[in-house]
Amino acid sequence: MEVIIGPVVALILGITYSDIKNKKNLEEIKAAREELITQLELVQKNVNDVDQEILKKSLQIIMPIAKATERLQDAVGVK
Repeated sequence: MEVIIGPVVALILGITYSDIKNKKNLEEIKAAREELITQLELVQKNVNDVDQEILKKSLQIIMPIAKATERLQDAVGVK
């Protein structure tokens, strides 16, 4: 009788322990996934903001150069 009950109890305890650990790990994975999604959304927002700033700054740099080039072409008569 003890030969049968001992291994069965050990098997049940092992399965229960494994199930508890798997559920805990699944919860941790879900929490990490949510955190990563939040961080990804923040990074995407920052990238969009930086893109807009770069566009504005590029135009601020390029427009005076374009106007100066146009004036120079007018003065030289290249147009």
